[in-house]
Amino acid sequence: MLRQRIVTALVLAAVVVGGVVFLPVGAFALFVLVLAIPGLYEWAALSGFHGAVSKVGYTLAGAVVLALLWVASAVWPIVLAVAALFWVLAAALVVSFPAGRPIAARRLWMAFAGAPVFAGAWLGLVALKQHESGHWFILWMFVLVWAADSGAYFAGRAFGRRRLAPQVSPGKTWEGAFGGTALAVVAASAMAWGLGWRPLSGWVVLAVGLAVVAIVGDLFESAVKRARDVKDSGGLLPGHGGVLDRIDSTVAVAPVLAVCLPVLV
Repeated sequence: MLRQRIVTALVLAAVVVGGVVFLPVGAFALFVLVLAIPGLYEWAALSGFHGAVSKVGYTLAGAVVLALLWVASAVWPIVLAVAALFWVLAAALVVSFPAGRPIAARRLWMAFAGAPVFAGAWLGLVALKQHESGHWFILWMFVLVWAADSGAYFAGRAFGRRRLAPQVSPGKTWEGAFGGTALAVVAASAMAWGLGWRPLSGWVVLAVGLAVVAIVGDLFESAVKRARDVKDSGGLLPGHGGVLDRIDSTVAVAPVLAVCLPVLV
């Protein structure tokens, strides 16, 4: 299982990193939109759409919204701000769970929640890519998120005792969260230092905050799955489950990073 998980992660990372590094902004925006389509389909199922027609319809509607955002650059700051605020509300839902379970289980609420989740993630990545060093900012974010995920996995397996959110995801522990955060901050800070980004203290603080956001994204998807009584969002990625199971942290971190980046750059 671990070997399959690693192989899948490496293949996915190679495809995504290649798109980040080599594609111009317009092609990159389309590339991310295409990658978002299976995630939208899974979100439709998690929202409570059962028939294939309704799930495909939701997916196409979401893709159209993302495409329209490309030509509506005037609203980009608003969309990013709303997306960042959404993850504050998502954190509240996670903390209050299972009290927030009726919200996560209601199709109308979750269908609309897909807008800040996917529009925020797509636009966050596109906005980052538009910077002169955009591909480095995105790669830095990936290093942080992947380090947080790997650190939490191995620290949790080795030292995990105290459950982080037993009502949401019984397998996640405080030890795993601290291990993931520590590795994410070390890896992201080392990369920032190597690239000469200053002030380094600002990037360290940002890394700590984004590592927490990554945990929120992970737990929020777990809460939604718990509300729907499913283990994985899908089965497209061997060893990982669905696409959302792989990108749950990234979709939360991308818009927050895009909002915070102007403070440092």
